[in-house]
Parts: sequence; structure tokens; C-alpha cells
Amino acid sequence: MYTISGKVEDAKTGEGLPFVNVYFQGSTIGTQTDDQGKFIIRKIKGGKYRLVASMVSFKPDVQVLTVDKNIEEISIKLEEDIKALKELKIVAKRDKEWEANFKEFSREFLGNNFKKKDVKIANKEVVNFERKNEILSASSFEPIIIENKKMGYKVFFILDYFQKDQRKIGINGIPRFEVMTPKDKVEEELWEKNRKAAYLGSIKHFFKSVLYRQIKEQGFSSEYLETDPEYKVFNEEEAYGKHPSLKFNDSTLVYKTNVENMYLVNFAHRVFVRYWNRNRWVERSILKQEVPIEVDELGNLFDPMSVEISGGMADRRMANLLPFDYEIGDLLDFDFEELTLLLPKEVDEKFRNPREEIEIENLQPYYLAGENLNVDLNIKDIQSGFSATFSKILYADFIDLGKGEIINNFKLKVNNAQAKLGFELPKNLTTGNYQLRMYTNWMRNFSEAGFLKVDFTVFGKNFMEEMPDNINIGLEDIKVHVEANTALVNGLKSRILIESLDNFGRNMPTSFKIVSPKNNEVVVSATDSLGMCLVEFIPTEDGEYKILGGNKSFKMPAVEKKGMVLAADYISSTEKLRMQIQNKGLTIDSVNIAIVKSGQIVYYNKIINNLNSYVLNLDIPFQSSNLSIFLLDEDFEVIAEKTQLVDSMSKDYFIKSNLTFKEPISYMFDYDRKYEYEKGLKVSGTVLKSNGTVFIKPVDIKFMVSDDVSDTTNVKPQIFDINTLDKFEIEGLDFFGKKQLTYICNKCEVNLDTIPSLPPVFAEQRPINWTLLMNKGEWESLQKRKEMVEDLFKNENLSEAEIIHEKPKKENKNDKKVFIIEGFYKP
Repeated sequence: MYTISGKVEDAKTGEGLPFVNVYFQGSTIGTQTDDQGKFIIRKIKGGKYRLVASMVSFKPDVQVLTVDKNIEEISIKLEEDIKALKELKIVAKRDKEWEANFKEFSREFLGNNFKKKDVKIANKEVVNFERKNEILSASSFEPIIIENKKMGYKVFFILDYFQKDQRKIGINGIPRFEVMTPKDKVEEELWEKNRKAAYLGSIKHFFKSVLYRQIKEQGFSSEYLETDPEYKVFNEEEAYGKHPSLKFNDSTLVYKTNVENMYLVNFAHRVFVRYWNRNRWVERSILKQEVPIEVDELGNLFDPMSVEISGGMADRRMANLLPFDYEIGDLLDFDFEELTLLLPKEVDEKFRNPREEIEIENLQPYYLAGENLNVDLNIKDIQSGFSATFSKILYADFIDLGKGEIINNFKLKVNNAQAKLGFELPKNLTTGNYQLRMYTNWMRNFSEAGFLKVDFTVFGKNFMEEMPDNINIGLEDIKVHVEANTALVNGLKSRILIESLDNFGRNMPTSFKIVSPKNNEVVVSATDSLGMCLVEFIPTEDGEYKILGGNKSFKMPAVEKKGMVLAADYISSTEKLRMQIQNKGLTIDSVNIAIVKSGQIVYYNKIINNLNSYVLNLDIPFQSSNLSIFLLDEDFEVIAEKTQLVDSMSKDYFIKSNLTFKEPISYMFDYDRKYEYEKGLKVSGTVLKSNGTVFIKPVDIKFMVSDDVSDTTNVKPQIFDINTLDKFEIEGLDFFGKKQLTYICNKCEVNLDTIPSLPPVFAEQRPINWTLLMNKGEWESLQKRKEMVEDLFKNENLSEAEIIHEKPKKENKNDKKVFIIEGFYKP
């Protein structure tokens, strides 16, 4: 058993918050902070948990904890929930429409199998509704309190998401359980009976039965499904099929993980589950695995969204929800040491951390200099596919690709995983190719390939004169993509994708030849209408191979004398992924294969490197998804990496699209991460003596953050008292534009940390895509747009766009020591 402790503070003031509920999500395990904001929770089993801190009028904070030792000094900072505070003051009108919506919400949220007097929502006034196009959505500005007198629990549910349409219902949130006190022994026994009834046949009961290899003994019957049926039109004989390999085998499903009391369950297909109780089939359910399923020793799902549930199990709603620490002695003992450890610790650590992905909406293919650019941005968690609420700051760079320069960079405020960027394109921009590059501080731990990069064209004020009379289209470039990003190896077969592009960067068909260093023709072929051609190629000569096409010569990747080649495809079978590994000259004892879907490992294997070639045929438990395949050496460093598209219709995407060869957003991760999540604006720096030497004893510094002349808001100065020996950090800032940071300190000098260096930008000489204006309608539209911004070009002394890399500026105003600091950009 372990103990955790820490402190909850107001993110704005830094003061400890009393009476905050701190608990493990979905459990009865928790406590409240004391008058200084401190908390301690004892007697915790080892495992993986979500630690929640919540308080009315503040946004809840959720942290994932791996508990394998005592954890001290957990720091939690709660942000004020402005939206909730407003809704507390103005309660929406509760009319007949609201009452009808609440009745429907209550039925779907709580379920039906209970008496109304036994289970009810005690504070229904906190729920608000919105109905659009037959879709009912619900939200609440306080936790919904459920009094469950059927099972003896009071549940506080922070509603994150509720949506019902004609086909399905989605519910997500954070529950906290309190055990009610029974009035007598009879009620206590009744509650225990009802809790057991809610447990039997539940998803928790099923996964515990899987974990302990006692599916049949616990009354479950389970088979894989050969088809993908809708539950309402389910045909058992058609769904099961006759294939014997589809029979459900519970002895090969479960693996150990590197986290105490946590296990991994992997289904190969959808699973049809029937639960037998008292001589009748009670429930029929279908389970679909979305990502690898993490389960604790009691059968609890760490991520409820890892399994899509339809049928009887899905009908069990909040009225039948049990806390995850509910136990029942229903299974025989099982020695979990018999289970196979799925992943070496070195591999597990590389993939354990969550990933963010940025999506953009409303970006146009081209703009006119002086126009406004407005886009909406969403941040998603790659692992779950849902909104990512980790980072509160998003960085955006506006880049001139032709010059390789950042014209401007923006610091955007993220609310509910969403941000907006809107700015006027400089009126002096010349016609050229430009880019928006976006990332969070956390994303900088990974490959820059994970940043969002979107290109577009800007036409300058003289575009009408610049546009050539005749637009000639011809072959400009041929790119060679080697499968799995590996180099060509002499004597080993590699698959390469030839991609031909015209002088405007668009794919185009062309004929080509591959020529050896001795000028022998090795391949003669042509790209298709999409500008693609897949070639199996065995280099047999040392030196440089070339591609000849359109009277031009293009370089091939270098040919190495030794190395390893990875090939994978999904076109030979509808159920298996075929992989081939070839080795020439690499003297390593073993290689590791890891396959990743949505940021989580779905397959791992270690192969002894004693052959020149290996072929693996792997069952694919996923439909319509992208897999990232890694080949790792003995030290778990990447030898090869590729993206593989798996399609349930067995279409040959391998040839028809370059998606298979697209450079993946690398999931390989240094778990000694350098960059952290940014939860808000902050200022940090160091303090030294006036002569530049360090202090021997801590010194007191008073900081004041006040309005700068360029910021029109009228807010009283924020004051921060810091006592430090050298480093300091001011958190809880939240403003747009610029502010003044003034400090008072006796005989000391303050230096602020500068913005971390931006990833480098390199010039790319691409032709202007004048074909965007070849359509008569597009040309006329741009002329009208030009007229709308014409006044912007009149009597303007246009110089080149200013390159902006602002750092904190230090000024002296009346001998005061002042910095000018940057806040969020306001679109």
C-alpha cells in the first residue's frame, strides 16, 4: 500500500485552496484539502489512476498517476471557471421545454431499471440543454448530484459531454462516489444485494472474468464476430460464420504491463458476449476494441473509451454504476506471474506519454495581401481521438517559405482544446508561397513532423501584372519514397514509390527510367494519373542511381553496403498484415518490432537476428486505421519506421496513394522530456546581485504586473511577493497584448528567461501556383477582392514585412526597473 500527498493552489494567486475534493476518478477513495490546500491519501494499491481535484467555480484538474511508490509534493493548480460563475448568477428559464428535455435526459442518463423514488438527480437546476437538428446536448455548471438509494451511493458527476441523436447516446464525465449510511441492517443487506446484481453481467464483471481466465465459469459466452453488424439487425449465424479460428479463446488475451496491478487485453475482432444467469440469457452485447484495453485486477477499464459497447451492457447507465474500488469475492485465485510481459520497460516508456495533434479549419488555398486570414484550431489527443486539454497555449508561426523567414509568431490562448487565429496579412507581401506552422510546447518533445504545417499562396498588389500570359505545365520534380524510410541496401529488395510533380507542385503522370551507376536501364515505367508508381527495386551496383524523366535527371537515395529493409502490406489478405524483414551485414543479436495505433502499442515482438530474411503474418484486430510500424535495434533505437493504412474493404491503397509511404509523425519519445505542458502564461527568470554575483541568502522581490500603454484594459496591478536565492517563476497570468512588469529589490538585478528558440525554418524555392487563377471565376473573384482592399495600397510607403522575434524588453521609467512582457494574441 502506498501514500500520496500534495497541495492544491489557486492558479491565479498561488494561494492554497481549502475544501477541494481530491479523489481517484470513479471511486470512493479521496479526501478534502485542509485550510492550507494540502491533502494526503493513504492505503492506495499500486496501479494507474486518474487523480481529480474539483471545486465549485473552478475547472477540475485531472492527472494520470502511476502509483508504484509513495508520491509526495503533487502540485495541482485550479483555474477559475468564468463560464460556470456566469451561469451561477443567471439560471436559465426552466419552462415546459426545459422540463421535457430534462425528462429525456434523466431517462438516458440514469437508465430505466429502477424505481424513481430510489434513484434521482438531487440538483436538476444545474443542467442546461440545447437541441439542434434532433440532437439533444446537455451541460452543467456544477457537478450533478445523484442520490442512489437503490445501492447506497451518492454520486457527484462532473458532466463533460452528453449528446443524444437518433442512433446513439454519448456520455462522458468524472464521477466521485460517497457511501451512504444505511438506516438499519435490512437496508445494508438490501444495498449489498443490489450492488452485486449491478455487478453481475457488467463490463467490469466480464473483464475480470477475462483477466482470471474464468469466462465460462462466470456465466459468459463469448465469440468473435466475422461480420460487423448493427446490433438492431443482428443475425447470429451470419455474424459468427463458420471459421473455426474465430472462436473466442480467453487464454491468450491478457498480458502483464510494467505498471503494478495493470494488465493489457487485446481482442482480434469484435466480440459478441452473452451473459447467462438463473437459466436464461440475460444480456447480449457487442464489444469493439478501439485501442489496447488497460484493465486493473478488479476488471475496471482505465479508459472507458477504449471499448465501444452496444447492447445490454451499454444500457447500464448511472443508476447501475459502481465505484471502481467495489470488490466481490467471486473468482478463484489466479497466479498473474504466469502472464507474459507484453513490453520491455524500455519500449513501454517510449510510448507511454500522450500525444497532441492540431487540426485547422477555414484556411483558404490563396489570399490577397492585405486581406484577413481567420482560422479555427482544435487540439486532439491522438490516443483517444477526443479533445486534448493538456496545453493551454498554442504557438503559430507565419512563415515566408521563399525567404525561409518567420514574418510573425503568435501566442494563442487555448480554451476547451480550441483556439482562434485571425490577423491581417501585411499589405506589402509579395506574391509567393507562405505557411502557418503550429505547435504546443509539449509537442516539441517529439519530431517536428508532428507540427501542423499548412501551405497557401498569397498574391501581392501587382499580381495582375506578374501573372504570365502563357502558363506552361511540365515535369518539375520526381520524388523517391523508400518504404519505411530506410536507405537502399545493395542486394536487398526494396519497394519505392515514385512520385512525379509538375512545376506548380501538383502530381502529374509521366514516363521515367531508373538508370544504374554504369548507365544501364534497370526499370522502365510510368506514373499513373495520380502521379504515383510503385516499384520493387534491387540495387546491384555501388554508386548513385538516377531517374530520367521529361528530359531531366533526378537523384535516387544512396545505396548502402549493409543495412536492414522493412516491408509491410495489407493487400494479400483481408485479415493479416504481412511483414518482411531483410538483413545484410548488420551484426546485432536481435531486433524488436512495435506496431502503434493511435499512440498506443498494439503489437510487440522480439526476434533473434540469426537469419537473413523473416516473414511475419500478423492478425489485424483493427478496421480502417493507420498503423505506425517500428523496427528497433537491441538498444531500442529506430532502424526503420513507416505508416501503414489498414482498410476494412481490402482496397489496394498501397499502390493508389502515397499515404502508405507518408513520413509518420514519430511516436518515439524521450521519456526524460524537456518540455512540459503549459497550463497558462507565466514569467520566469533569475535574480543576481547588482554586481552580477549570486546571493548567499534568499532575497525578497516584489513584482507588479500592470497595464502597458498599448493595452486598453483597465485592471488593477497584480502583485507577487517572491523569496528566492536565484530562480523565480510567476504563474497565474492571463491577459492579451502587453503588460509592464515592474520589480522592486534592494541591490539586485533581474533577468527574464527568453522564449525558447524556435525550430529552424529553411527557404524553399517553389514556383508560384498560378493555376489557382486559371479558372475564370477565380480570376474575377480575386479582382473583386482586390478592389475591396485597394485603399490599403494607396499612398502607402511599403517596405519589406518586418521580421518579428520579440523578447522581454527592459526599460527604465523614472528609475523604475520595468520589463515589457507579451500576453496572448487577440484575434
